[in-house]
Amino acid sequence: MLLRNHGAITCGKTIHEAMFYTYHLEQACKTQCLLNSTKEQELIIPSIEICTQTVKDLLSFEEDLGKRDWEAWLRLVKM
Repeated sequence: MLLRNHGAITCGKTIHEAMFYTYHLEQACKTQCLLNSTKEQELIIPSIEICTQTVKDLLSFEEDLGKRDWEAWLRLVKM
């Protein structure tokens, strides 16, 4: 959920999943801002069918979504 002037809230079944969603939301926002700043071409937004299938593919990929990422992020924090 994006809150005007307050940031974002993400939820997940586990802390791993919530962090996974938070990280990827931030990356998507950064990418969109960078693309919007180029102004060379209009953005091509995928159809709802493509977006729906992409989400299904992502969620079927891993049972404990974000667990491996979480372990890597912890290693970075401990450095």
